[in-house]
Amino acid sequence: MKKLSLLLICAMLASAPAAYAEKDINVYLNGSRLSFDRQPVIVNDRTYVPVRGIFEAIGMEVEWDDESKTAYAYGSGADITLPVNSGEMYVNGECIKLDNAPFIMDGRILVPLRAISESLGCTVGWDPESCSVTIIIGGTVLPRPTAQPSQPPAATAVPTAAPTAAPTSAPSASPEATDMPAPEATPAPTQAPTSAPTAAPTERPTARPTAAPTQAPSSESAMEREVLSLVNSVRAENGLSALSWAEDLAAVARAHSADMISRGFFSHTNPDGLSPFDRLRNSGISYRTAAENIAYGQRSAEAVMNSWMNSSGHRANILNKNVTELGVGAVKSHNGTIYWTQMFIAR
Repeated sequence: MKKLSLLLICAMLASAPAAYAEKDINVYLNGSRLSFDRQPVIVNDRTYVPVRGIFEAIGMEVEWDDESKTAYAYGSGADITLPVNSGEMYVNGECIKLDNAPFIMDGRILVPLRAISESLGCTVGWDPESCSVTIIIGGTVLPRPTAQPSQPPAATAVPTAAPTAAPTSAPSASPEATDMPAPEATPAPTQAPTSAPTAAPTERPTARPTAAPTQAPSSESAMEREVLSLVNSVRAENGLSALSWAEDLAAVARAHSADMISRGFFSHTNPDGLSPFDRLRNSGISYRTAAENIAYGQRSAEAVMNSWMNSSGHRANILNKNVTELGVGAVKSHNGTIYWTQMFIAR
């Protein structure tokens, strides 16, 4: 009787609002069951899961801005802004309407699972019999078995010869790359000590200065301003307002470019675990919306803009209608490689 009652409750998902018992809801990503620090719930016919759990499972980094009550996720070619108690989220600058807004329960930010997954190009399926959500990153959702067979399969004759075909479960083709970075943006970062300034002190004494540069050399400064000009030209072509130069943002951008050179990494998150949002806050910069683009190896402002505009995530930041200011940090390493950082905000 208990089992029958559970099945009837699950079957009501499409017909009436419900709040399921937390233990009844399972979430599978590419066949693997996900675990969350706060179990999923269903509210108003929508499955909600903790924001950090789902984004990190997909391979994205998550930041929380307590002042604006907004979650930010970036990675996998997407930048997502998700305000709590709002019926809108922004994916690469594009506004997406939500049937149900994210909310906070028991100290956890819960977000609508289907809306989040589908915004990232995933396929989502619901199995009412097992009360399970199945998410596939690319491909097709296959039904999950919901019960063991009632009778064991009939015995079959033992094969007398070796199989003549390869297992059918093997992939039929190699995965296709969909968003490879431009060749100019992918040379390995240098690991050698450089003469470029660094944003943080090092453990062993070196010859390089330890303060982040606040002014770029004249050649790099000219390229930074040229990037601003190119950004505004592209925005004008797309009917967007021009961005104004922000020197305080440029200082943060230069410090990050210098840090990537000094410590031999290439990422939005530095080895101390600080994100672009952390670096802005640590510099005393308040914002409503923020985004960052990085690159290295391009020798000119035009070249780096071409690389960014050929990447969907970077292009979306450049064409984000919600930002109003830009700072650019172009820093050259000892071997002449230029590291680029763009910081966008709206205050």
